[in-house]
Amino acid sequence: MKKLLTKLERIEENFLGFTLIAVALFVFIQVILRYGFKLAPSWGEELDRYIAIMLTFMGTSLGVKYNTHFNVEAFIQFVPKGIQRYINLLVYMLCSVFFGVIVYLTILNISKLSRFGSMTPTLRIPMYVPYIPISVFCAIASLRYILKAVNQLVSKKDSG
Repeated sequence: MKKLLTKLERIEENFLGFTLIAVALFVFIQVILRYGFKLAPSWGEELDRYIAIMLTFMGTSLGVKYNTHFNVEAFIQFVPKGIQRYINLLVYMLCSVFFGVIVYLTILNISKLSRFGSMTPTLRIPMYVPYIPISVFCAIASLRYILKAVNQLVSKKDSG
């Protein structure tokens, strides 16, 4: 199971890196086409926007994995060591619930948008499709926070 999770995380990291490079190249090409040749695909800006949103939420999920999200270290330092563990546990659970609520609300939004049958302006894809990565990567972030909370519970260390 651990090997599978490691492989999935590696795929996620590689996908994020390659997509970021691809978007940067695509935007660069768009700039050259627009200002150098007075040509620009009408759908390019919309595609960039949706991919940037996907990258943001994927990065959020990976930020949870690598513990790069900001936290209030100054506050934690002044709390006794025995209590730090429980504060971290509370923070992990609250963050998990927060991302879970985002998943729930996004799924509600996807469901409404799919019923309306609306399409994106230039790409002409169903409007709910750009919202799918939000729910997927927020679900992964929520699960990662749950795993952090479980690790905090079973670890023998006082702080996490």
